[in-house]
Amino acid sequence: MIVINTNFGDIELLKQVLNDEYPSLRRKVIFADTDEQIKQKIKNASVFLTFNVSQEIIDNAELLRLIQIPVVGVNQISNKLNIKKIPICNVHGNSAATAEHAIALMLAVAKEIVVNHRDLTKGIWHNLLTDKRKTVHIGGKSAGIIGFGGIGKQIAKLCRCLGMNVNVLKRTPGIEKQYLNIIDKLFATDELDQLIEISDFIFVAVPLTHQTRGMIDKDKLDKMKDKILINIARGPIVDEKALYYALKDGHLKGAGIDVWYNYPASEDQACLPSKFPFHTLNNVIISPHCGGLTYEGMRDCYREALENITNLYAGKPLANQINIEKRY
Repeated sequence: MIVINTNFGDIELLKQVLNDEYPSLRRKVIFADTDEQIKQKIKNASVFLTFNVSQEIIDNAELLRLIQIPVVGVNQISNKLNIKKIPICNVHGNSAATAEHAIALMLAVAKEIVVNHRDLTKGIWHNLLTDKRKTVHIGGKSAGIIGFGGIGKQIAKLCRCLGMNVNVLKRTPGIEKQYLNIIDKLFATDELDQLIEISDFIFVAVPLTHQTRGMIDKDKLDKMKDKILINIARGPIVDEKALYYALKDGHLKGAGIDVWYNYPASEDQACLPSKFPFHTLNNVIISPHCGGLTYEGMRDCYREALENITNLYAGKPLANQINIEKRY
């Protein structure tokens, strides 16, 4: 039996992919809407497809062989869980969509798209005949990508297409053969300062772990004078207060931010994304953690999740198994 927690994402799209492409799995699926339903059904389940999982659910799951997360991020899951050697796997199906969003943020900040749009609706022009204000050229500039997982790799490809130099910081040494012609310089995790120094645009694309929380602190931001920061990873990787003041004071030229520090408790709750008024700054483009939310991106996430479940039943190796303590 496969229990699917319906309290996440586009459940209708998941059902569409399940019915159209995985009919053999559909016969095994039970949809559960409430915690009580999950607790009842999980006792006989071999697979639990869910955004999050509690210790109570795991303790009730006597036959569970896989916890499948249908997104890339797993920081919502407690690292104190006793998972009883049950594999937990995530997916990377919307990496390309998230990378596209990162590039869109970079372009919007560099070209001052939102400010120009807003002012022109009021009849205010910014061009060569008025204030002679210039935006930032992209081609020939350097991108510094912190993290080279699925999203980082897609960002690197797009940056190269824009004529940028591409620098990468990654946890493990070496680069896969197909990326050798894309990457100009490779840095180890203890070489972040060197990456920042030679990069005009800094992309944050690492998972939120004990090691990465706060890795972009005031000291690192102080080294980013006149640079542009793009965060499509997780908010707490970048120090919230230090980031706000680096932008407010103009030390950091600009930022594109899709991931935050405050989130609404429910879908109908209005909520500003930070205790600091980032939304009042002209050199910031903000978006509501929607980078990977394209139809194709979410469809491919669900495909990956269902394919992994198929692998489990076929006795094949599982893809993207994570270490819950390390958070990746």
